[in-house]
Amino acid sequence: MRYERLHEMREDRDFTQQQVADYLKVSLSAYKNYELGIRSIPVEILIELALFYQTSVDYLIGLTNRPSHTPTAGNLQHQKINRVDGAVSVKQLILRMVTIMRRTFLLFIQTC
Repeated sequence: MRYERLHEMREDRDFTQQQVADYLKVSLSAYKNYELGIRSIPVEILIELALFYQTSVDYLIGLTNRPSHTPTAGNLQHQKINRVDGAVSVKQLILRMVTIMRRTFLLFIQTC
């Protein structure tokens, strides 16, 4: 499965693959393989990408065509690229993970 949205969102913001790989603290080849769908994207990386692009994991992986958040007026390309470790509280990450798990469960039930 190729993750076109990762590629589109990165290019829309004028980031290089190397910049996003550095943000995620993964190798360039690992990130390239994520975009191409050659390598599975770990949940932690998907969450960080969703936070980085200010959208939902569902949107990133193509489960919905409606992003849940829109980029800020400041535009991400002008912001310093920082890992979200200090920027997002543990409570916020847990709430996002619970939301993702809930959506995944509901999708699973709908397919049964």
